[in-house]
Amino acid sequence: MAQTKFCHPQSPSHGLSWKFITLLLALAICLFLAVKATSQAAEPDKKSGTPAATVSPEQTKATAKAKEISDRAAVLKALAENAGRGPLSHGERPSLFGLEGEGKRFVYVLDRSGSMGDPENKPIQAARAELIRSVKSLDDVQQFFIVHYNHEPRVFNPTGVRGRLIYATDENQKSAEQFIDHISPEGGTNHYKALQVAIKLRPDAIFMLTDGEEVDDLTADELAKLQKLNEGLAQIHVVQFSQKEHSSNSLVELAKKNRGKHRYLNPLKLDNTSAE
Repeated sequence: MAQTKFCHPQSPSHGLSWKFITLLLALAICLFLAVKATSQAAEPDKKSGTPAATVSPEQTKATAKAKEISDRAAVLKALAENAGRGPLSHGERPSLFGLEGEGKRFVYVLDRSGSMGDPENKPIQAARAELIRSVKSLDDVQQFFIVHYNHEPRVFNPTGVRGRLIYATDENQKSAEQFIDHISPEGGTNHYKALQVAIKLRPDAIFMLTDGEEVDDLTADELAKLQKLNEGLAQIHVVQFSQKEHSSNSLVELAKKNRGKHRYLNPLKLDNTSAE
């Protein structure tokens, strides 16, 4: 009697598994090539030196963020190096012509109107020198910002990001010094706009340098608006270059209403004035 042979079908699992692996490899290669092509398209043409595409706002923000991360890394390094050696020196208060600021976030407001060049450029020269000295005295765990103004405010903004203070790293201090050295007096005066910019940055203290001519005084309404905007958060110190001292003017009131101090400096006696 003939025996019946049963043929068992070959299991398809082995063949399918290799097909699946092959498919995954193909997809991985395609993905790799797509990413590589995208990155090359974003890079500048090495031969011509011409960027392949216009830099977008997102890329600008990314560059600024990288700069901020670098600054923060410098801060962390300072903290690490200081470990076990007592309190950091940022407990020392920065000053401007003897007026001390509290905290770790400082905004300098420099009047660069034409009248700051009178007499003989002494006010602007003294202001620049003292501003540079004060910025250099900051530790890299402290932050600062510079607003200079005449009829319109302008800012020192190396990161390209609006409304953000920068850490007082060596690099930022050197950049600030170069920036300050090139400020020259010209134009009219508008204290109000510059102070608005400074207060909105929410610093711990604001140092203002101006000759504060009477014709440019803040109005009572502007003083009230600035006080409301500040909400008592920032000290506002004012250094005023003037040959005459007045017991009360808008800048004296500005300092009083915002926990700050006001100091007169006679531009004709600046050589004998200590810039402590």
